[in-house]
Amino acid sequence: MTALLLPQFKSSQTHSHFEYPLSENEPDLNGIIDKTADFLIDNDDFERAAELFTKAETAFPKVILYPRGLGYCYAKQGLYCK
Repeated sequence: MTALLLPQFKSSQTHSHFEYPLSENEPDLNGIIDKTADFLIDNDDFERAAELFTKAETAFPKVILYPRGLGYCYAKQGLYCK
């Protein structure tokens, strides 16, 4: 079983961090990762979205969404040589 941890999110009230472990058996894993990345990208948090895509690509190398999303995040950060 491969587990993937989504990025940590800060709660605006408590400033605590949360991690959400996901299993490859999660029925909508790609959708969860995609929506999480969209949230990060919509909030201009390209560094953490890239971290999510990197972890997802490592855990699930056959999913084309992850390297494409990673490339988008790198481009938005001006990291064209990665």
